[in-house]
Amino acid sequence: MTEFASPSGLDLASKLLPNAMRDRLRELRKRQPFVFPPHVIPDHFRRAAVLIPFWEHDGEVRVLLTRRAARMSRNAGQISFPGGLLEGDESWQEAALREAQEEVGLGRHEVELVGRLDDAWSGTGSHLVPLVGWLDSPPALSANTAEVSEILTPLVRVLLAPGAISQQEIVKRGTRYINPIVEWPGARAYGLSADLLIEALKWAIGDEIARGPARLADLESQRDFLIQQSGFSTPT
Repeated sequence: MTEFASPSGLDLASKLLPNAMRDRLRELRKRQPFVFPPHVIPDHFRRAAVLIPFWEHDGEVRVLLTRRAARMSRNAGQISFPGGLLEGDESWQEAALREAQEEVGLGRHEVELVGRLDDAWSGTGSHLVPLVGWLDSPPALSANTAEVSEILTPLVRVLLAPGAISQQEIVKRGTRYINPIVEWPGARAYGLSADLLIEALKWAIGDEIARGPARLADLESQRDFLIQQSGFSTPT
């Protein structure tokens, strides 16, 4: 199976059992995530965190995403996870939980943080840490309409259905990149959000994946351009 492809196999149904998925996600606590070397992160990058929460309802596991409000200055209308920039001396975990509460009303006490995925980055200038959570019961969510136009809670089974995960090749400034896509009825995640979603889904079903090295390679290949676009200059 390639990194960006729907899984197949007769044993997938057993991997989707809620208790099995919960236990596999909890294994993330024992794993050392891939962390970007500090010297590679551009000076203008801001620190951000997102929360990827899973829970069981009626015998199936769901995951939380949002559609960003059309009025947002960046990535308006796109599919994403609750999250945002760190404030003050917040930790990655504190920021992810705060943003989830602000955006969709998910109480911090409802979330069991089970681990983190590999470091990531965004073209808008963020060094991003993805945190994975498990909820013991279905949450009562309410969108903050200033930031979120729609709350999405797709079934993991649907996200892993044949054809739901795909990829497209794009070329930026002469360099070839693979853009992941996850589609389900009424929604389509792509780019960074799809990358993080696929990484989390694969850990949930026991297909361990390390996305950090590829993300770091992409950052290194675009670093000079990102710095130039930001108006910052590198030390000499």
